[in-house]
Amino acid sequence: MAKRISTAKLSQAINKYNQAVRKYNSAVKKSVNDYNRLAQQHNTQVKRNIENYNRAVRKFNTDQRTRRQKLNHAISSFNSIKHSSNISTSYTNSVERLEKSYDNLNYYNESNQRNSNIFVDYPLQETQNSLELYNALNNPHHAEITPTESLQNSYIHEELTNISFDLGDRWKGALFSLNPSNPDASRHFCTSVREIFTLLLDIKAPDQMVLNRFPDCELYNSSPTRRTKIKYVLTENSIHSDELISFLDADINEILSLFRTLNDGTHGNSGKFNTTQLSLLKQRTEDALAYMIEL
Repeated sequence: MAKRISTAKLSQAINKYNQAVRKYNSAVKKSVNDYNRLAQQHNTQVKRNIENYNRAVRKFNTDQRTRRQKLNHAISSFNSIKHSSNISTSYTNSVERLEKSYDNLNYYNESNQRNSNIFVDYPLQETQNSLELYNALNNPHHAEITPTESLQNSYIHEELTNISFDLGDRWKGALFSLNPSNPDASRHFCTSVREIFTLLLDIKAPDQMVLNRFPDCELYNSSPTRRTKIKYVLTENSIHSDELISFLDADINEILSLFRTLNDGTHGNSGKFNTTQLSLLKQRTEDALAYMIEL
């Protein structure tokens, strides 16, 4: 005879089964809710990242257009005054050479998808600084809008000191001489900064190290040329490019030509400038030194 199950036990078994089902369904529902919540958080973060990226791209493109417009304006001003300039022909030619080197580098960057600061931002900045300073030096009535105390501020002093205490001291001394009440401010400043450029390049590219890497390189006064030293620095940092070498060589050459012009007194103002012109002179050299430090 089949064993009969009491109604109470059957009801208890059904309740136990239903409890297990409800517990299972609750666990599944919780798991699904947790997954959906995590998926929603992920999708929200992805959306936020995309929006931030697009915002950064738009800002970058806007900044690049603005900087290019400023550069084009500076080029236009340079072209309109270079033939009637009272500044030496050698300095004028060096500014023009730098601009052409920048165009070549810019074309190379676009063709090879180079977008690092070393290839893009710094060269644009250097070229614009060069042109704006040249244009300002040709304007004896250039607006004086820069506070005198800003001439003593510097964002590279600590970095130069970290490389060499001598570099930091020389830069501090150069800034000290940069005072509009000093009739030889530009000459004193340029003399000091020229030594800084030479020393900094020698530290980054010691003669013997350069000769070891390029034993058959071209020499000048028994030492590797500036162009070879630049090639050595870029090669050591795995960023070698003929176009970048040419730009950097033109960049330093333009600065040294500027120094010679101001030290020779071949400028109409005999080296005396207002604070804005001195500020542009400082910016030209300070940004260039920052570029060399970055290499």
